[in-house]
Amino acid sequence: MSSYSSLSTIRLVMRREATKLLKAKSLWVTLGLMLVLSLVGGLVGYFTSDDDQDSTTETPVVAVVGEDPSIPDRASAEEALRTAADDPDAARLDAVVVPSDSGAELLYTGDEPVGLLQQLNDVRAEEFLRSQGVDPMDLAATQLTAVQVSGTDSGFFGDPDTLGTRVVALAGVFLLVLIILMFAAMIGSAVMEEKSSRVIEIIVATIRPLDFLWGKVTGIGLVAFGMATVLFSAAIGAAWFSGIADDLSFDVTIIPALIAFFILGFIFFGMLYAAAGSLVSSMEDYQSAQLPVLMLALAMTYTPIFGFAKIDSTFMQVAAWIPPFSVGVAPLQYAAGSFSWVQLLGSLLVLILTTLAVSWLTARIYRNSVLSSGAAISWLSALKNLRST
Repeated sequence: MSSYSSLSTIRLVMRREATKLLKAKSLWVTLGLMLVLSLVGGLVGYFTSDDDQDSTTETPVVAVVGEDPSIPDRASAEEALRTAADDPDAARLDAVVVPSDSGAELLYTGDEPVGLLQQLNDVRAEEFLRSQGVDPMDLAATQLTAVQVSGTDSGFFGDPDTLGTRVVALAGVFLLVLIILMFAAMIGSAVMEEKSSRVIEIIVATIRPLDFLWGKVTGIGLVAFGMATVLFSAAIGAAWFSGIADDLSFDVTIIPALIAFFILGFIFFGMLYAAAGSLVSSMEDYQSAQLPVLMLALAMTYTPIFGFAKIDSTFMQVAAWIPPFSVGVAPLQYAAGSFSWVQLLGSLLVLILTTLAVSWLTARIYRNSVLSSGAAISWLSALKNLRST
């Protein structure tokens, strides 16, 4: 007879839970809908930004009366501009330089070409200065240069140099928190159903309760991590395809930071939800039991979202060190440049220790409560019961 192995048991339960979840149609429907939303958003961004990109990136076509044989005078210039604007098959023509009594004029159709006008005037000014024996660089040295001084409040988007990394971090945090709330809640409801159906009594006859609990959390957690990876990759790909992210660059080291905080955050809430499920035997009671956990999860969710524009505030700096708020805030602090790698690892270490403590506490609650029958057990009673065990 082979000896009992906790590691083998956890792997067995983990594989069972992951397989069971992957067979659920609701999971694939949810994943499909979220993927469609990501791809549709990318397509909308691509088609809405395509015309703007074409109009702003192409070099303007400018003709000069007399230099182009097909445009000998002002009348032909005006006619050529109208033709180019009205006929899609005509050669492109954005503006024409026409001599006038005051020097020269720039004829155009549509919107005024402010940038082009300034560029042509600068060229003509340089030519004039050289004709008068003046070096344009000497004149440029006497001109004023506008330099904006940023105030203490850098606005909602903050420092543009870190904007891309912060946007990726915020999107990742929002997605990961959503996954945590979805799948960690599944753990609690699954524990409650196993208790109410008394299936758990059969299971723990051959498996240690804590091994079963850890197998359930890790199995569902692996599926959650896979779903988060697919959705995050699809969102990033859609943003790049659409051109929305063309002007945003981000530090790739934010990705492993998000992964580390996601794993710990999932274990933190997964164990809390499991403990909540072990306290009750009906869905009505479960709604009350999981309310404190849900309130804590929502607080963790809203903190980085509402603090995005005030990432350097004292509150956000403190929140980056307090679990579970640090799950969302610490990666944002690192993305904004307010956290070094050492500080990020320090916050991660605090989260690790807190997660271990919460796991130890909730595992004991689970072990004491999952086999109890009768009325629901309150959190306060469950904590008091720990003293007698």
